[in-house]
Order: sequence, then C-alpha cells, then structure tokens
Amino acid sequence: RVGIHSEPNHADDVLCVALLQREYGKDNVSVLRTREIDKLKTCDYILDVGGKDEIVKNADGEIVQVWLDHHQKDSGYEENGVKKAACSKLVDFLYEDEQIRKDLHKILIDPVAVDDNGQDLQVGKNLLNFVGYVIEQDWTLPPSKAKSEQCFQTALNMVFEILNKVLERILNRDFGTNLILSA
Repeated sequence: RVGIHSEPNHADDVLCVALLQREYGKDNVSVLRTREIDKLKTCDYILDVGGKDEIVKNADGEIVQVWLDHHQKDSGYEENGVKKAACSKLVDFLYEDEQIRKDLHKILIDPVAVDDNGQDLQVGKNLLNFVGYVIEQDWTLPPSKAKSEQCFQTALNMVFEILNKVLERILNRDFGTNLILSA
C-alpha cells in the first residue's frame, strides 16, 4: 500500500508508484492519495508527502514502513546539485546496483527532481514533464476528484511503460555494447 499526496498530479509521485509497481507487480500495489497523516500511517510506503524520511523497522529489524519526502529543509542534494525528490530517494532505496541507480538518475530521475523542486539546472530532458501539464485535469473546468483520479491512472500507465523501457535499456546495455564490438 502506497500513500502519496492528493491532486495535483506530479511526475515525482506518479514515478514513485510506477517504481513500486515495477518492483512488486502492478496488481500488488494499491495507492492512497491523501494528505491526511493518520490515513498515510496505514501505508507501507509514504512518498512525496509527510515531511520526513524514515525507515521504520520492527523488533526483528525488518522494514515495515518507508517514509520518503523532499519537502523538508534537510532533504539533501545529489552530487550534481540536484535537490533530491521522493523518486530520487526511492530509486536509491530500491536498487542496490550503483550503475543502475546512476543510469536511472541520469536518464529519468534527476530531470524529474529538478522540475519538481523548481531548480534551474540542465541535467537532461524530463521524459515525464507531460504528467502535470498535459495529463492533469483542465483548469478551465470545475475541479473533480474523479477526473483527477482518472488522469492519475492514465499518467501512471504511461510512466510505467516509459520506466520499463528505460530499465530495459539500462539492464541490456552490456548486450548492446557487446553486439557493437563484435560487429
């Protein structure tokens, strides 16, 4: 169960859910979109909301809850000056392989973090900038929670496919390199 903030939809929180769907399977991830802390406390992952970073463990040392946000003052920065976003922290939490993390940051994560944090840095093309600008409900119409949920699901499906393609490329880079060298 994943808790993220309610509307508006942002690439950061949509990408967080897509990362968890990739890790655990789409059918194994449910999403609660709220800003109510008491409701968020019922989730396994609380991302891009909550104002803290905390890995909660039980008495046996097993992780039972993960809080990763970037709206607090001590959110941290990447070596390249990018302020960490929730998706930045989640990638670092989920992937042990440093090269996969590095490639994901370069291709997908850092551009999203820069946009979400309002930084003026050139770190690559944000492949997901459509999430907030194109997929969110029309501002000229009255707000609709149902429409926002529909927009979120549409964005999530698209982001999930993009994430899969990016990870496929990253995981198969050695194959491509070897193919070119053998040719």
